[in-house]
Amino acid sequence: MILQRCHDAVWCFLHILILNIPPTRLVLFPALAGSVWFLTLASLLLTWIARGMPRYPGQSNPHVAFISDIASFELKPLFLVGSAIVAVGFVLTVAAVHVVRYEPGFALVQARTPAEDAEGSSSQVHPHEPDNPHDEDDNTTRTLKLISLLSIFAAGVASTALILLSVMDTFRYKIAHHIFLRICFAGLAVQSACTAIVYFNEVLGFVSFVHHLGRWQHDWGRRHLRVRVFAALSTALIIVELFLGVAFVSLTIPDENPNYSRAGVLEWVIAFLGTIYLWLFCGFLDRTDFTGYVPSALYKRAMPEAAPPDAERAPLLRRLSGRKYTS
Repeated sequence: MILQRCHDAVWCFLHILILNIPPTRLVLFPALAGSVWFLTLASLLLTWIARGMPRYPGQSNPHVAFISDIASFELKPLFLVGSAIVAVGFVLTVAAVHVVRYEPGFALVQARTPAEDAEGSSSQVHPHEPDNPHDEDDNTTRTLKLISLLSIFAAGVASTALILLSVMDTFRYKIAHHIFLRICFAGLAVQSACTAIVYFNEVLGFVSFVHHLGRWQHDWGRRHLRVRVFAALSTALIIVELFLGVAFVSLTIPDENPNYSRAGVLEWVIAFLGTIYLWLFCGFLDRTDFTGYVPSALYKRAMPEAAPPDAERAPLLRRLSGRKYTS
């Protein structure tokens, strides 16, 4: 079936793209994207304040300048470069978060014991606990993977729109800027909703953990507590951003008496909260201890007599790539 082949081809590409990156370095994508976005926003805001909070040509808000108004006249090269870095980092972050959702061991499996090697057992040990009655069935996993692909696609659309709206500023290309701004917001909304759905089990598990005062009553998912905490915080932040977005629209829609002063403050708050949203993705990528793990079938398997290899320096199969895992 064509759709099934496309689905498998896309996931194959994502696996090669993400799992070729050393697992402990995946956190660099959300960390870098969030930091660059924070520095870009802070530079624009501080520049506007340092210049005496001027009112720019075409500025609709007479009290607090919107981000796009400042970026049209102040530090536009910085805004362009910052938006491009954030866009690329955001797409790679979302892709990594969704790929590792289905690869709890980050493409690593537990090392076999000498006794298992002596018995010649060919079975692989799952990097987590044995089969569990709360495990997802194949249909559930397949559905979640489709939602993940939609999330990654939406992140790509939002990132592309972010780059285009930074190029087409609101003063010279006002209509195009507003179109891309809406597309960017729509892509972010779809991506956030899909990511929250995919990680809903982890959020539910953490809520249950807190509700029962630190005791596990059910095993929703197999992630570390850290992943569940950050997934819950990310979902909570999405809900907060949703309410703030509705409030922002309600303040700017009335044509007779729009409250631009509060709307301007809300826009900056929403934008800076986006920085925290990016940083929270660092907690989704929890594999930092590789003790007892060896590369999975994606990588060359170590010889039985050799010492356990460094998981981050394991060479890739030549059919996937001719270079080393890391230099």
